Amino acid sequence: MSHSKPSASTKRKIDDEKRVFQSKFNQSAILFLQALMKEKFEIYQKDKKTDKLNELKAKLKKQQNIFHFVNKSNELVVKGSYNLAHLIAFHSRPFIDGEFIKNCLIETAKILCPEKIKDFNNISLSRNTVAERVNDIATDLRSQLTKICKNVQAFSIAVDESTDVKDVAQLSLIPIHGTTTGAEIILEIEKILDKYKLPITKLVSMVIDGAPAMIGSKKGLVEVLYGKTVITRITSVVNFIRARGLNHRQFASLLNENDSEYEDYTEVRWLSCHKVLKAFNHLKTEIFQFSETKGQDISDIKNTKFLQDLAFLVDITKHLNDLNIILQGKNKLVTTMLIMSELFKPNFYSGNAKLNKKTSYILRRANFEVRFQDFKKCEPKFALFTSSFNFDIEKVEEDLQMELIEFQCDSVLKQQFTDVGVPKFCSFLPPHQFPKMIQFACQICAVFGSTYLCEQLFSRMKRNKTPERSRLNDEHLSSIMKVVASQNIKSELIKLSANKRCQISEKSKIL
Repeated sequence: MSHSKPSASTKRKIDDEKRVFQSKFNQSAILFLQALMKEKFEIYQKDKKTDKLNELKAKLKKQQNIFHFVNKSNELVVKGSYNLAHLIAFHSRPFIDGEFIKNCLIETAKILCPEKIKDFNNISLSRNTVAERVNDIATDLRSQLTKICKNVQAFSIAVDESTDVKDVAQLSLIPIHGTTTGAEIILEIEKILDKYKLPITKLVSMVIDGAPAMIGSKKGLVEVLYGKTVITRITSVVNFIRARGLNHRQFASLLNENDSEYEDYTEVRWLSCHKVLKAFNHLKTEIFQFSETKGQDISDIKNTKFLQDLAFLVDITKHLNDLNIILQGKNKLVTTMLIMSELFKPNFYSGNAKLNKKTSYILRRANFEVRFQDFKKCEPKFALFTSSFNFDIEKVEEDLQMELIEFQCDSVLKQQFTDVGVPKFCSFLPPHQFPKMIQFACQICAVFGSTYLCEQLFSRMKRNKTPERSRLNDEHLSSIMKVVASQNIKSELIKLSANKRCQISEKSKIL
């Protein structure tokens, strides 16, 4: 079979079609390449923009970190300033000690962390700054106490009065610059209750220091029995030995030669009646020997009657001293204090009928029972508080009877009472089930048994407002006492420092 060759026209037509196809293919290829290049370019541009954006973000973050570090560093500097100011006030140190503390920190930083010297240098601890910080802390403590007072169910007041080194009357650190009559004291108490939004209806007791001292004062228990004979004579002998340096040294040398346990007898607390009497009784042989060598007439203190009275006083004052120590301290329940005072009387008696007669005479003359008569009136309530499961329901007020019946029938609560005792047991009572019992327990727990906290506060006040710091004003003294007296409330130093702008120390460099 033979094939004929295509004609010239057909060949031209085929060539034209080839050229058209090649042209279209080239155009498509060009368009495809252009689209591909555009896409690649856009991707490149996008990547380039992303890289640039990431680079800019990194620079911004680095700058922000620098500012954040500076702000954080400044905040820590301020917090350190507040912490140190709190320590200065809490330990009753003068405000000006802040500068000394700062110098110590800087010198220590030079050795331990030289790179941190700038931060230590920026801590502001000038006298004025420390005073301002302490005022801020006191304001924060007062604010927290005000919030707590909104939810109290019962409260008591311990009221005592003292004077500072400038003879300003201080009513538990409320300064009274005029007279201190009863009406003025009541007015100041009302102001305090109003300041902390405490309703008078929730006040369950007011404790005052109105009883004469039992030991050591001119009308104390010792002088009730013996007048001034024994205690005055012993005081004169002690003063003879201690008042003169030569006598003091010679007597100390005598004790050393005799290997006495009171070799360094200057450690004896001579203002403590019991310790004076005990030391005198123990050293009476050496004291008699020394006094005779000095030509002192001691015939009146060597007789049997005087020595018997001295020995009896040593025992009595020991019991009184022990009772005084037991009744002191924080968080003492009034019920516990009453039990201790009741246990004291049996210890006061001996097996000797004659001595017991004398002891009874002492207690009557010292009005011992009168001193605790207010506690006696509250004994039924105290018994209900300490022995709730055994208390006679008929002796309880009507509004408590139903709850007490349900309370005594609950074996689970009884076991918890046995395990933890009062006052921790009160936290196990369901508020919706025993609201009146809880309120009653709060009222007992709130009662102050003594003015110990006031006396402790006055002691710390005198450590702060000394003759050297007599210019300490009422505001700063009150702020210091708030810091010193706060027990369960902690100042929010982090919050205070966050709200305070950093104050760079005036001294840019401390050598």
